[in-house]
Amino acid sequence: MWTDILSTQEAEYTKFVINQLNNVLWAKPLLNRIVKSGGLTSENMPLLFEARFAYELHCAGIDAEYEYKAGVGKSTVEFKLNTAPVWLIELVSIRESNGTYY
Repeated sequence: MWTDILSTQEAEYTKFVINQLNNVLWAKPLLNRIVKSGGLTSENMPLLFEARFAYELHCAGIDAEYEYKAGVGKSTVEFKLNTAPVWLIELVSIRESNGTYY
């Protein structure tokens, strides 16, 4: 079952990830967004997931752009990978809803 509580293990790993991304220029907007949203908190789980994904891109040697304007209105995708071919990646965090079950 999915939980909306950030585990200690997840928080520690994400703290490591954030420290590793501190010198990655394209990840700065994401890191700033995490800080402005309160840092390592359960409420920031979607942003922390983005940070872990960004770290994996960085480890793979992939240069990216965060919150890339995809050209459809004002919408963005999380990452544009500067690869050949170019990839646009939209991350989705699926969680159990707070809806009432009948």
